[in-house]
Amino acid sequence: MDWLTWGLVFVLIVFFTARWVIEYRIYKNSVYKVLYENFTEYRIRKKSIEGMSESNVIKKMFGSGRLVYQVLDQRNLNPASFVVMILPGGFQIFGIAGKNKVGRDALKICGKFYAENVEKKLAQSVYAGKNIPVSCRMVLSDQENAALPKNYVKRSGLLAEAKKTDEQNGKVLTAEDMEHIFRIIAKDALTEENDNRFGTILTKDK
Repeated sequence: MDWLTWGLVFVLIVFFTARWVIEYRIYKNSVYKVLYENFTEYRIRKKSIEGMSESNVIKKMFGSGRLVYQVLDQRNLNPASFVVMILPGGFQIFGIAGKNKVGRDALKICGKFYAENVEKKLAQSVYAGKNIPVSCRMVLSDQENAALPKNYVKRSGLLAEAKKTDEQNGKVLTAEDMEHIFRIIAKDALTEENDNRFGTILTKDK
């Protein structure tokens, strides 16, 4: 190899290493570290909404289930990002605390998020009026030292709380129900993702 080729190889190694480090930091300091078995699974699944909705950890703990992630346009809210867990025992909504101090209205924001982004969509489906249990919690960093109020949980305790609640609720949704509900809730995002991929394919073919 000449020096130009070696230089190009070096630049590529630095680029991909830097990207890997950035992605790992995001994974390590987020709820993804709890919801996915390891960094490798996260990297594979993050390529699509469909992939991110499934998890080896969820499958092992609950048998089946789906995950839906959403960030609100109103970034001034805390929380502004949410994880919807669709489990055999119903819905569990987790609001992810931002960097700013969480206000007293945090759980109300979670409830409003559920009403507008889950309940409203189900009202136009075969699940309208069906009594599906729902719980809302705030997820705080593991570095949080203060005593946690009711319905607040540290990131590392998220799955334990979810498991406890799911067992208390009993089985109300089948695997088919969870799959169907996921597609109802994530319909717009899935459509947009597919349209973008199809548009990219058309562009490449020109």
